[in-house]
Amino acid sequence: MRRWGLRADDECASAAELVFLVSSRDDVGARTADQFEWQAAMAAADCLRLYWEELGADSAFRETIKIRIVCEHHEDWTVVYYADATLVSAKHYGENFSPYSTINSLMDEGGVAHLFSSWLALREKPTTRLVTATGASGDTAKLLELARVAMERRLDSVGLDPTPEQVDTLERFHQALLKHSAGYRDHWAKVDGFRPGESATGTQQRQLIRFLSGFMFQYNPVNRHVIADAAPTRFVLPLLNRLGIMADPGPVWVAVLGLVRQRMRSRGPTPSGGLLPVRPLGSGGGTVTPAEAEAMLVARIVTLTDIDQVIQQAITRPTGFANLRRLVRFSRLAIKMEAGSCPDTMIELAERLHREWLNYWRDHDLDPTARSRKRRLERDLLRISVKATVLVRQRDAAWGPTLWQQLETELERSQDILPPGIDVSLALGGLCDLASNGEVWFSESFDVDHEQARRRSARGGDDS
Repeated sequence: MRRWGLRADDECASAAELVFLVSSRDDVGARTADQFEWQAAMAAADCLRLYWEELGADSAFRETIKIRIVCEHHEDWTVVYYADATLVSAKHYGENFSPYSTINSLMDEGGVAHLFSSWLALREKPTTRLVTATGASGDTAKLLELARVAMERRLDSVGLDPTPEQVDTLERFHQALLKHSAGYRDHWAKVDGFRPGESATGTQQRQLIRFLSGFMFQYNPVNRHVIADAAPTRFVLPLLNRLGIMADPGPVWVAVLGLVRQRMRSRGPTPSGGLLPVRPLGSGGGTVTPAEAEAMLVARIVTLTDIDQVIQQAITRPTGFANLRRLVRFSRLAIKMEAGSCPDTMIELAERLHREWLNYWRDHDLDPTARSRKRRLERDLLRISVKATVLVRQRDAAWGPTLWQQLETELERSQDILPPGIDVSLALGGLCDLASNGEVWFSESFDVDHEQARRRSARGGDDS
């Protein structure tokens, strides 16, 4: 039945309808290519899980328009399931990012404050979920345990009467939201007598418990450097087994991820193509139906039918979705630069300059002063690398290419310390040698030897 003139402030609006009727508060897109790719992969995994859950007992897919994923609207994506909806935020700051130990870190870096504001904007009707490659400890673990208990009570239709320890956790949650959630502050600023910084009232505690009772912390340790290799086996193969289909899961994953990646950029096909709307608004105050509001977001929506179609296409025409096999490098320098997201051309140049550096000092083996001159220069190069790293290092984005450029800049400024016969390019080769020996990094540190061994094992020990 078509619901004429439904407004976002109508009490009868469901969570699913509010997702489309309420305007998104801001642009929630991923801020870096690395984060975007990991978020798209996690959203694709959600799509495959929804598809799995809707298969019948005979493993046959039955088309439905009531289940879909809306990308980059309110949050990174929203799972719409009939009249219900779940707002999902995905956060990945790298393998070396410490677990969320404080509630403030969960609100800020974890994005839960933003999730809470979105939940408020949709009148507390959706549930929420944080997908993250980072674990939890300390006060955050206590908050997540409280959320687990609150969800259990809600599912059992039993209210939660918080213990003194739980009240303390709620108070920390309240103060963190006041600090990080504009939606929470604005919501309570409208209430007479509200003073920021004061302890949570009983009404506020009950609101916090309502949020926690629908909040899920989903820890997914598959990091962005291995997701492309792990996803086909982890996310696609079980589905193909259930469908009874013997097929390569790789092309299926590429197809599903490509679809989600497209919709997250709001580039999906629209029924009207490039035709702009021209129909005059009626006299009903410009209100639209939920269906009309959803139609405006069609380029951001992934339906289960979309998923079924790309799965079938990838199974019948796998070569059309196969990735070109990437060159596998085994040198410590290349592995470290790849971890910093340096492009192939930059890595090739670095390895060439590294060889030239080694050849230069090999040619000076008979010079009795060569060893002391080399050590002195290496100390100067290390100081330059420390300065450059401090200038460019970022916690939530790849900084390898920026470091390379900064190293070149610093060497250009410090040519007076370079001995005769060594120019900026050869000095860069020296920095590459230091990187190969574990003294310069293009990313956060990690176990290079373990990664090198893994690559060799994957190639059967063949380094060629």
